[in-house]
Order: sequence, then structure tokens, then C-alpha cells
Amino acid sequence: MDSYEGKFTVDRYTGVISTSASLDREQRSEYLLVVMATDSGLLPQSSTASVVVRVEDVNDHAPQFQRQSYVAQIRDGVLPG
Repeated sequence: MDSYEGKFTVDRYTGVISTSASLDREQRSEYLLVVMATDSGLLPQSSTASVVVRVEDVNDHAPQFQRQSYVAQIRDGVLPG
């Protein structure tokens, strides 16, 4: 089983799942978390839930050009393409 320690936290009172580290889609596009909740009753009861976290891609690499500027001339009336 994979361990995602350090990547996610679960608020013990609300159950809200948050990231605690950056996620990069190029490294991993999806995480499967198994969350367990336990009450504090005399006979404690618990349950688990599976949560799938899908990482969306963000363009985190700025475009790089070989020259500072490019110049082109296009004749009037030329069709696109």
C-alpha cells in the first residue's frame, strides 16, 4: 500500500482533507486515500471511506524561446493557414 504521509492532512473535528505539500500532475495524477473515523464512545465504533484525489494539470513551465523577438511579414489578402 502506498503511503502519502506529508501530502495530506485530515481535520480531526470536521473531516476536511487538505494538501500539506505541493502536488505535481507530472509526478502523479491521482491519489487513493483511505480515511478512517473512530468515535470516542464506550464501545468505540469506526468506519472507513475511500477518497480519490485527481490532480489537475497547471502549466507550471513558462514557455522558452530561442530569440528575444521574432519578425515576420505577411502579404495583404493571404488566407489563414
